[in-house]
Amino acid sequence: MAGYNCYADHGATELPDLSGVSTLADCKATCLRTPECEAVTMAKHGATVCYRRYAVDIAECSTDSPYNTYMLIRSPSPPGPPAPPPLRPMSPAQKVANRLNERFRHARPEAASGGKPLGAGVVMHQFDNFEARDKQWAPCDNSPQYPCNGGSFSGRISTFLIFRGMHARRDRVAIPLISMGGGVVVDPNIKLKCAYGDDGSTYKAPGGCYQQWCDAHNPFRGGHPCGFGGANQIDHAWHSYDLSAMLRLYNEHSQHYKRPQFYSGYNELVYDASIWNRNLPSTVEAFFGLFSHNGFNSHGPTARQHQAFLRQYGITEAECPLLNFDPENWDYPFSAPGEQAPHSAHDTNHDTPAAAQLPPCPQWCSTWHCDGAEWCSDGTLPAPCKNCQL
Repeated sequence: MAGYNCYADHGATELPDLSGVSTLADCKATCLRTPECEAVTMAKHGATVCYRRYAVDIAECSTDSPYNTYMLIRSPSPPGPPAPPPLRPMSPAQKVANRLNERFRHARPEAASGGKPLGAGVVMHQFDNFEARDKQWAPCDNSPQYPCNGGSFSGRISTFLIFRGMHARRDRVAIPLISMGGGVVVDPNIKLKCAYGDDGSTYKAPGGCYQQWCDAHNPFRGGHPCGFGGANQIDHAWHSYDLSAMLRLYNEHSQHYKRPQFYSGYNELVYDASIWNRNLPSTVEAFFGLFSHNGFNSHGPTARQHQAFLRQYGITEAECPLLNFDPENWDYPFSAPGEQAPHSAHDTNHDTPAAAQLPPCPQWCSTWHCDGAEWCSDGTLPAPCKNCQL
C-alpha cells in the first residue's frame, strides 16, 4: 500500500524489526519465514529497516507517509489440521503496553528537554515504602491527603528511566531495577526536579537534590563524571534541564549491572511532590508488577494499590491498567497479564541479524571481568560469559 505506515496503535501490531535487512526482497523473505507475519513496512527512501507486522487493519494505518506497507497474501495451505482460532481483539491494557513498548524501543536520551524526559524513555517508580501512607502511587507531603510513613522522605519521590539503548552495555543481561516489586509508570510530560547517573543516596540531599549542580559543559570533576559513583560518592545533582547530558554519560559510567537491588546499574530521577500530586491521576500511566517472575496475584500488594487508585479517582482499568513487566525482554517488556507479548529479538529465530545476538549467559550476572578489567572497552564479552560473577 503506497504511502501507508502501519505500526502500534496505527493499524498493526509490531514484530521485532530487522535493522540488518536492507532490501525489500529480503524483508519479504523474512516475513514469509515468520508464520504470524502479515505485512512488511519499509521507508520509500533513505534508511532501510525491515518492519514486520501482524493483525493489520489497513484502514487504521497512517497515510501520506514516507513509508510503504506490503500485505502478504499466503497461498492456501494443503488440507491439514484445523486452523487455530483467530487472534482475539487487543485489550485496552495491551494497547497501553504497546504504547510503552514503543516509547522504550524508540527512545532517544538526547530528546529530553525542558526539564522533562519526554522521548528519552519510560519513567518508572518501584514501591519502596517511602511514599504516602496507603497511597504508594504518590509522594508524601505531610498533608492530610498524603501523610508520610515514619521513614518517608517528605516532598519528593524517586524514579528511574529505562530505554532499550541501555542494552548497549553488555553486562546488562536484564533491565536494571531496584527490586523485584511492583510500581507505577510515570507520565513523561511531568517536569523533573533533578537526576543522577546512579542511585544518588538522596536521603542526604534536601528535597532529594544536592545544592550543587553538575556542569553539562564540564561534566567531569576530579577525573570522574559528576553525579555518578553510587553509595556515598555523589554530592552534586544534574539539573532537570541537563538530563540529556547526564544520559549521554550513563551507559559508559554507571555502575555495573547486578540482580535487582540498590546500586545495581539504574539511574535516579527525582520529582517534586507538589508537581506530581497536582497532576494526579494523570501522573500515573499504568501500574506494573513482575508477574513473569513472581506470578500474578489479584490480591497482592501491587494489585491492591492499583484497585485503590482506580477507586480514589473514579477511573477504569482501561484508563490506567495493571501490566506485567519482564526485565529480560529488551524489545517488549510490557504486556497485559494473561496476554503474551511478542518474543524479544534475542529469543527469536534465524531472522535476527547476527550482530544482535548475545552469547548465552546466566540470567543474573553481576559483572564480567575482561582481561583483568571490569569493562571491555570494545563493548564485547569473552565467549561465553567469562568469569561471570553471580
